[in-house]
Amino acid sequence: MERLRRKAVACVLILTAFFGQEAAFALGTTEAKVTPETAFVEKNGTASEPQQRSPRSAEPFRILHPPEEDGVFHKKRRRHVRRRVRSSSAATEASSFDPNLHIVPRQPLYPLIETRTEPNKRKFFVRPLIARYEKPNSIENNFLYPFGQDFQKPNRRYGYCFFTLCRYDTKIEDRKTYREGYFFPFYFYKCGYGEDDYTAVWPLGGTIKNMFGKQRIDWCGWPLYVKTHKNSDINQWFPFPILNKRNGATRGFAFYPLGGHFYNDKKDLQYFLWPLGYDHRFYDKQHIKKGFLPFYAYEKSPRVKDLSIVWPFFGRRWEQNPNYEEHRILWPLWVQGRGEQRMVNRWAPFYTHSERTKGHYQKTWRLWPLLKEQSWIERDIDVQQQQVLYFLVWNQTQYAHHTGRFLGKKSHFWPFFSSWNNGNGRKQLQILSPLSVFFPENPLVRDIYNPLFHLFRYEKDGDVVRYGVLFNLFQEYRRLDTHELDLNWFLLFRFTKTPKGKSFSLLKGLFEYKKIGGRVSLRLFWLPSRSPKQRKAHGR
Repeated sequence: MERLRRKAVACVLILTAFFGQEAAFALGTTEAKVTPETAFVEKNGTASEPQQRSPRSAEPFRILHPPEEDGVFHKKRRRHVRRRVRSSSAATEASSFDPNLHIVPRQPLYPLIETRTEPNKRKFFVRPLIARYEKPNSIENNFLYPFGQDFQKPNRRYGYCFFTLCRYDTKIEDRKTYREGYFFPFYFYKCGYGEDDYTAVWPLGGTIKNMFGKQRIDWCGWPLYVKTHKNSDINQWFPFPILNKRNGATRGFAFYPLGGHFYNDKKDLQYFLWPLGYDHRFYDKQHIKKGFLPFYAYEKSPRVKDLSIVWPFFGRRWEQNPNYEEHRILWPLWVQGRGEQRMVNRWAPFYTHSERTKGHYQKTWRLWPLLKEQSWIERDIDVQQQQVLYFLVWNQTQYAHHTGRFLGKKSHFWPFFSSWNNGNGRKQLQILSPLSVFFPENPLVRDIYNPLFHLFRYEKDGDVVRYGVLFNLFQEYRRLDTHELDLNWFLLFRFTKTPKGKSFSLLKGLFEYKKIGGRVSLRLFWLPSRSPKQRKAHGR
């Protein structure tokens, strides 16, 4: 069994061989080298935005943050965004006459191959195959994300392959090696942890611990024999999932789908023709659920009573504290509910409207799934959201609850564009944008895949305006307050104008003209050309 485990671990490591040269786990000897770079690093692709956590919104929805830069939506984060805006503006106000200060030169193979260097972080992309993030004490590699990920930290290496179907984790502590992982569903292992060690090969046999919601799972010749442990209950299946015997705090037996009976001091669960017939009684909660679907279903507790006849044709529900009463016909098409804290008026698929007092939440459907509107209040922020066919058109706007001040807006028109406005003088627009609406809070999708669709990009940050066309082959920078201008058409044409002077270039120096502070310089055929005064000053 030990040889089999070692071979499986070797196979897993082979799958991750593409992740670079750092095979050692002690990363202290392979720290990433980080060098500073100019402020507008982005900007060969996606924005360099701060990562933000997603707070919970009014039930049952979450606020979806913009894909490019989140500072818009929450007061706690707005101070951080303002600092970033000021630092970026300060960089563009530098007095040095350096065109690259405004537009970072386009990397020759962008967007397929790109390197970004940021403070304490270096990024390298071979899109869409490889994405590598280097920090002083960690390295992250991604291969065809999300198919493969590899993370390296001091004394530890772990990762995932094939949508987490394969996982490995190796770490060294106190000169001792700990390993665990799996290649689902065939092989599971954990070693070095003492009593928690296990090995399993499906379907032959073995043991796994603390997985799939169970404390322990044993099997032999699956599905002939399976044994599970959870809390103080032990379930035995022979074979799975037909015959089930339960021992421990809960006892009973079941022969699916004919019937079964499980009981303890707090509950009594009975099944017949599972899952059609059932009778569940929870004594500690005074809760009863019984029925024989689709003819009859009944539920009763101290605060809820629900009855369905010929489900889903007819149904009625009563609730107390808070009070609520609901009538159903052909559920979920026709539902009428009224109560102290919520209301439902559903005539699906034509019209549906529901309200909840918690968070002042409201939702309206028109010609489901064509049009959907939602509004709620969270942290003194009014949120209004509209959708067409779920993702075809998606728009969210936020206002201050007490003053009505505009705080931010994000919009998607799939797959054509995504735009956002942070309510603080910064705006962005990108064409095309087929993925942002589906992965609004995923920085890896933003870094790896969004630049592959960068046909046009616009950004306005106060008085600074930037454009990028055709993967930044054509770039433009404007500063409205100082009338600065920087045009860069890759190798063909470059024009720069600042209060200190101007510059014009064709084909990177085939012809170049500069005038800085009254001094003029020329370049022909990539060679410098001096004026008569300059030649006289040099004794010629």
